[in-house]
Amino acid sequence: MRRRIFALLLAGVMLAGCGTHEQKTDDRVSPEILGTHPVYFTRGRPIPDLLEEVSAIDDIDGEVPVEVDDSAVDWDELGEYSIVYKAWDEAGNYAQKTVKVYIDGYSGDPVTIETVEALVDDVLADILTDGMSDREKAERIYDWITGRSHYSPQPEVIDSMGNLIQSAYIGLTEGVGNCYTFYAMSEVLLTRAGIPNIPATLEEPEHYWSLVRIDGEWLHFDVTPAISNPDFRLCLATDEEAEPFGPRYGWTYNPEDMKKWEGID
Repeated sequence: MRRRIFALLLAGVMLAGCGTHEQKTDDRVSPEILGTHPVYFTRGRPIPDLLEEVSAIDDIDGEVPVEVDDSAVDWDELGEYSIVYKAWDEAGNYAQKTVKVYIDGYSGDPVTIETVEALVDDVLADILTDGMSDREKAERIYDWITGRSHYSPQPEVIDSMGNLIQSAYIGLTEGVGNCYTFYAMSEVLLTRAGIPNIPATLEEPEHYWSLVRIDGEWLHFDVTPAISNPDFRLCLATDEEAEPFGPRYGWTYNPEDMKKWEGID
């Protein structure tokens, strides 16, 4: 009799165990990973918390833990990478989500024309007043850029050369750059203020600045800090005034760029 009771009890335990296992296998729905987004990162800054605002919800277990694998990312090198978020529920159902990481200056960078224009509008609202002439506006823009910027050709600055919006953003937000960065800042600020301007370049040594149209005359506007000459100031300078600072006929510009500003005084 004792053996029969023990056998019945053992069978009950086994049935109970089978019932629990069967309940878990009926759960075939994976958790949902929430809050992920592309990551935009500038080298040299602290690595972001990749799990901030990220969670995983299961239809039976509720919130479940999330892991992130960033082993494929080299945070010190420019590039486009991927990180992988993973989550499991108690039944063993697995969820995975892959997210892009963009490090400096790649096409996925969040900087847009709208972003830069918003920054520029804030600056102009602070430094310009109603009734100013174009000359006064240009001088105020020149003073604002040169008063807050310093020359620093760090990696993100070099990487952004040729990308006007990216370069202007770096200059506006960080106050560092090279001649292209400062030219880019000039262009977006001058253009947004309605002042005609076009790019001018020098091939050797490579250099960028602006020509600005004031009172019908195109004048030199160079906001790049001069490390070797602290008295350098090329703000609305004529060709003759600019001559001591570089080869007078060595610089180039595109005359077609001037035509789009015709009729604007």
